[in-house]
Amino acid sequence: MPDQDRGYLIVNSRTADGVLLIPNVTVRVYDEEGNLLAETVTNQDGYTKEISLEAPPPSNSLSPGQENPYRVVTIQVEKEGFYPMEYRNAPIFPNIVTIQQTNLQAIPKNSTQPPNAANPGGPPGQSAPPYPFTVIDESGAQTL
Repeated sequence: MPDQDRGYLIVNSRTADGVLLIPNVTVRVYDEEGNLLAETVTNQDGYTKEISLEAPPPSNSLSPGQENPYRVVTIQVEKEGFYPMEYRNAPIFPNIVTIQQTNLQAIPKNSTQPPNAANPGGPPGQSAPPYPFTVIDESGAQTL
């Protein structure tokens, strides 16, 4: 049984059309202040191991006016040959495993521009990837 006040995250990486699983994708999880909480790599089946993260107490969901019953994190995924992606506001609930599917688009040969160049990419203090992150704001990830 999971520890109280911990949530769990598994990241699944697939191609943009969702058909093929992508191994060896670098996954970084950041808190709301941009602090790195976890870094891992997807396995041969395109999944990370379960990442344990702090979460608010379950009691926050019992009455109105309490703090959020979940924590939000930012998930960045990168792999050479694919545009990097950033998933913001992914919820982490206490005692629940959240599965975040990520869909990476392959970079066409001789490409100079990503499909969405609005975000310069990367948290403060880190060098930006060769292409800016494409940002997706999550209103809720699939949970088990």
